[in-house]
Amino acid sequence: MDVAFQAELSAWSHLLSQLGKRNPVLVSHLAQWQNASLKDYVDYLWHALSRNMQCPVNPSFFNLISSACRSRFNDDTKLRGQLTDSPVVLSAHHTAPLFHPLAIQSLLVASAGRKAPAVVPVLSTDWVPMDNLFYPRGLLLPGKSGLQQINLFPKSCKKKMVSHMEPFTTSDVSKALSAIQKKYRSGDIDSKKKKSYELLLGEFYSNSDVLALQSYAEQCALLNHKMCQQAIPDVEFLFFNVSELAIDLLITELENNDSLMYRLLFDKNCRDNVVEKFDGVSGCWNRKAGQGSILFWQCSGSKMVPFLSYDGCHLNSEQGRLVLKPESVMAGLREGSIIPGMCLVFSLLMFSMGLVCVGGMRQITYTKAIREILVDVVDSNTEVIARHPVESFVAGLYARTHLDGSPVLISELLDESVTLRKRTFADAVLAASDELLALS
Repeated sequence: MDVAFQAELSAWSHLLSQLGKRNPVLVSHLAQWQNASLKDYVDYLWHALSRNMQCPVNPSFFNLISSACRSRFNDDTKLRGQLTDSPVVLSAHHTAPLFHPLAIQSLLVASAGRKAPAVVPVLSTDWVPMDNLFYPRGLLLPGKSGLQQINLFPKSCKKKMVSHMEPFTTSDVSKALSAIQKKYRSGDIDSKKKKSYELLLGEFYSNSDVLALQSYAEQCALLNHKMCQQAIPDVEFLFFNVSELAIDLLITELENNDSLMYRLLFDKNCRDNVVEKFDGVSGCWNRKAGQGSILFWQCSGSKMVPFLSYDGCHLNSEQGRLVLKPESVMAGLREGSIIPGMCLVFSLLMFSMGLVCVGGMRQITYTKAIREILVDVVDSNTEVIARHPVESFVAGLYARTHLDGSPVLISELLDESVTLRKRTFADAVLAASDELLALS
C-alpha cells in the first residue's frame, strides 16, 4: 500500500475518532462521503440535495429576496432562475468581510463542482456582535505572525450587533490605512503586503457605492459581492443579511393562523414541547447553563439580551418580559425590540420557506435536531418536514491550500484567478481538520 495513502488513511481515522464524541452527526456524514471527490460532493449540494422535496420555494421568500436583489444588484433574473431550479442557499456565513479562512473557503467549496450554479445566494447572519469569530470589526490580513487585525471601528463597538452598526466612512478607511502603515513600520507586514492591502482598501472600501450605503451590514454584503467578483469570477455570489429577510418573512407567517410558525409560537402545547425539547440542543438554549436564548433574543440598544426563563405564557430576561401572544410578538418584531433566535430562523427558512440551508460543521447537527423535534411536536406536514434535507456542509472544508497546507485567503486571491486542483472530499476535510476540531 502506498505510504502517502496509508498516512492519509491514518489521519482520516484519527480525525473521525476525535470528532466522534463531539459531533457524531458530522462524523456519520463524513464517513458517508469519504471516498468521493470534492466535485462529487459539491454537485450533490447543488443538483441532487433537493430532489426529494415536494414543495417549491415559498412565494413570500421569492418576492422578498427578489426585491432585495434588484435593490442591491439591479437584477434578480439569475437569482430567481437558480432558486427555481435548486432551492439551495449558503447559510454558513456571519456578516463580515470575507477574510477569515472559513469564510472564503466555504465559497471556494461552493464553486468547486463540475457545473457550478450561475449564482450562489448567501444568507449571512448579522445578528452577531462585532467581535464575532469572523471579525466584523475590521479586516484580518496575513502578516509575519499570522492574521493581523486591522480595526475599522473602535473598541467600544465590540459588543454591538452588526445589524445595528452605522456605516463606516472615508475617515474610518483612513484610520485603517494608518494602521497598515504602523504594521509595516513594526515589521508585522512587508512592503509587498502593505501595497496590496492599501490597494484593497482603495478599491473596495473606498468604492463610492459601498460608502453610500446606510448601514455596515449592507456595506459588508456589497463588499463581499465585489471581492468575490474579482477573486472567483466564474460564479456570482449574492450576499443578503438575515435581518433583511427573516423579520418580514416571520411576520407574514404569523399573520396566518394555520402556518407552522404560528403553531410553534402560539399553540401552547406545541410551544411547551418546543421549549422543553430544544433545551440543551447545540445552537439553541440551555436554561440550566444560562446559555443561548429561548425562541427570541431581546434587543437592548444595539446589544442582544437572552431570554432564559419561560413560565408558559412569557419569556423573561434580566431586562423585561415578552408576552407570547401574536400581537405582542409581532409588535416586538416590527419595532426591533426582539429578534428570532437561530431555532426559529432555521425552522422558518427550511420548513416554511422550503429552502435547503447549506452551512457549517455545527449546523449539520442542530438542523437535524430541529427537524426531528418538529416532526415530534407538530401535527401536520410531518412527512414533508421529515424528508427535508439537512445533512450537508461547506464551512469546514478547505478547497484550496498552499503547499504547506494552510488555506488560501481572500486577500491572496484578489490579484489572481482561482484554479482548483483535483482533490478528494477527504483531502478537503483533512486540510481543515484543526478548524473542525476547534469548532465542533
